[in-house]
Amino acid sequence: MTTPSTTRVKTRRFKFLKLVDRRDRWGLTLQGWLFGLALLSVVLWGVFSQLHGFFAINQPLANPDLLIVEGWVTDDNAKDAIQEFRSRPSYKAIITTGTKLPRGYYLSEYKTFAELSRASLVKMGIPASQVIAVSAPGVPRDRSYTSAVALADWLKSQDQSAYRSANLLSESVHARRSWTLFKKAIASRIELGVISVPTAEYDGDRWWTQSEGFKRVLFEGIAWFYVTFFNRTE
Repeated sequence: MTTPSTTRVKTRRFKFLKLVDRRDRWGLTLQGWLFGLALLSVVLWGVFSQLHGFFAINQPLANPDLLIVEGWVTDDNAKDAIQEFRSRPSYKAIITTGTKLPRGYYLSEYKTFAELSRASLVKMGIPASQVIAVSAPGVPRDRSYTSAVALADWLKSQDQSAYRSANLLSESVHARRSWTLFKKAIASRIELGVISVPTAEYDGDRWWTQSEGFKRVLFEGIAWFYVTFFNRTE
């Protein structure tokens, strides 16, 4: 015969072996999941649509002494550089930067991107006395940073009071990465702004609809993250 006390003992005996429990919980309904997914989509699209503008940054100084032009930019970008140079009376000179040409070196009169870009700007109407080529050695990687270091060395050789500020001109989404790298090399010597000029290779307003635009934004995003958060060059 089972007594009430015996039943209570058995209940207590097996209570610690209980592996499953029933509890009330809050959960999203189907409408809740749909609302959450819609909200997430809006947020992601907001971030996604701003990526190009983030990397193709324009933050120029108002009265700079120098305009720094990356020598590898296109002839159309060279026209943009001339327009920028003529738009600000404070500019004293254009500095062209760049490493050794990757091909055609032995046939070309100009051996570096810096020299080639300078010759183009002079041919397009800028007085030769106002364009200075600062060449960097040929390297398999870290070309932008190597160019920035060469410019830093050139600035050391100049009168420190002559050049106190500069704008860096680069193409499209490459601008933020170049700005980051040049600031690492020369920001201790001069204040540095940045100007992004458009590329003809894709429509910057609809970059995600074209393979070249998508590829460039994705590549620059990864490269900028690497040089910024790992404190490395390219």
